[in-house]
Amino acid sequence: MRDKIYIVGGYYVFANGREKSSSLVHEFDLLGDTFTNKKIVLPVPIDDHVQDVWKDSLLFIINGWSDLANVRETQIYNPSNNIWQKGSPYKIDMIPTFGACGGIIGNNIYVQGGARSDRNSFPSISNYYKGEIQPNNPTQITWSTISSNDSLTSYRSAIIFNGYGGPEPVIVGGSKRSYNYNARDYTSGKLLAPMSSSIILGSAQAEFNNDQILIPSNDLSIPMDIRDWGILRDWSFTLSSNSSNFSVTYLAGGILENGQVSNQILSLTPSFPRNTNSINTDIEPRFFPNPTKSVMNIRYNNLISKHVRIYNSSGNLVDQFYQNEDEFILDLSHLISGIYFYVDSQNQITKKLIKK
Repeated sequence: MRDKIYIVGGYYVFANGREKSSSLVHEFDLLGDTFTNKKIVLPVPIDDHVQDVWKDSLLFIINGWSDLANVRETQIYNPSNNIWQKGSPYKIDMIPTFGACGGIIGNNIYVQGGARSDRNSFPSISNYYKGEIQPNNPTQITWSTISSNDSLTSYRSAIIFNGYGGPEPVIVGGSKRSYNYNARDYTSGKLLAPMSSSIILGSAQAEFNNDQILIPSNDLSIPMDIRDWGILRDWSFTLSSNSSNFSVTYLAGGILENGQVSNQILSLTPSFPRNTNSINTDIEPRFFPNPTKSVMNIRYNNLISKHVRIYNSSGNLVDQFYQNEDEFILDLSHLISGIYFYVDSQNQITKKLIKK
């Protein structure tokens, strides 16, 4: 958001097993490639919440867990003046959760699943809620409950917009039951596995995406414990389809079926889940220095015949060329300061470049 990344809340786990929610927000400056010294403190400490950006101007923090209970409130942060505001909370008949999945597209907020607090138990739920943000007063949110089958539980999943070629958001990964930080069921202590099906969040109801089962290959699976994800426009799709509506969602890490932490980065394309790729970070080229004031050295590992395109942060093509050498120099001196994207569609590489 405005060349900044915000890491919101989270929780500490102490040696005795006690957990405490954090009230800190860390701001990372993409252009300076460093964390800022800006002091940002949450009104309500939070973890396992839903967060997303509205119109590149406001950061919405929805639900989550705060020390001893779920949070019903919506916290809204305005980075331009470092001020927090209260958004419309869930209605009284709506169940606040932690570990829910959700996001914002346009003026609509989607929230699905998570775990409710039920005395000493934290069962996962299937509830599907939608909020409409009032454009002239974004603190005002009209919340509504959408129909959902009881079997559509999800926990610490990811939401994909335009993920399988349709207009509805899709819930992927995560698990059907809630668990502690060790990936074991809160009630039984059993080690859990990621969900094998996706959930479509339709306008009238939530339902399983029965046509698309999340088993793209024998050595690739969508993990559980997905706390956040990144969405980028995929310019290679834009060029081939003459459309700017496509995007790629990147999932980093998570927990696999064996309880091990994943080192994979998955790219979920518009044809997802028919086109899910694991990014091999061992063969990704090196870019240095990055940030740069003028030129940047690029070094591949035995990859040749590259058609490279450079886009600015608005998605406009600013340069393109063919490159057959493994090592070459990219001259950015003619470009103004800002964020650019290096797109090598043949080798499935998209890299953020920072020009000082």
